[in-house]
Amino acid sequence: RIKKMEKLFPQLRSSYKIISTQEDKYFPNKDIAFEIKKRVLAIGSKPSISSEDQTIEQSDAPVLDVEKTLERLMVPRPIFIDLLNSFKDIYTNAVGDIQAMNDAGTREDAERPAHSLKGVSGSLGAEQVHQTAATIEMAIQENRDDDTAAGLAVLADQIAQVMDVIEKLSAGDDTA
Repeated sequence: RIKKMEKLFPQLRSSYKIISTQEDKYFPNKDIAFEIKKRVLAIGSKPSISSEDQTIEQSDAPVLDVEKTLERLMVPRPIFIDLLNSFKDIYTNAVGDIQAMNDAGTREDAERPAHSLKGVSGSLGAEQVHQTAATIEMAIQENRDDDTAAGLAVLADQIAQVMDVIEKLSAGDDTA
């Protein structure tokens, strides 16, 4: 049964809180529920924030996987570059926005841009940013301020790297 459930893990991971609060409804067998939750948390565990040393493991994913994303989105390269420039315009200051909202104590407001960044960056092939934004979103949800701060520091570097690649692509450098 667990093997069959692994196919659902991407959906379960994003719905972990729902499953945790309603696990009796979804998984009457506690052993299976525990094993599924353990595996859900292990999926996509990079980057992971360690509460003890405040570090995030970096993914081996490229900064921006252009060719794979072009193939997946099935759009011409100029349109993709326009999408990337829109991303740049909207998310250049994402870390500061998330931090300001989190510092002001408006966690739900801080969670929203982290969630949006997670989705858009994943759609555009910025997998490292996607993974880190997901980790930050979860840290905000769980009121783990130290983990949120550690994640935001890493995210700032990752976003800067993505913005550099976008600049190069916009300038016509296809080797970026």
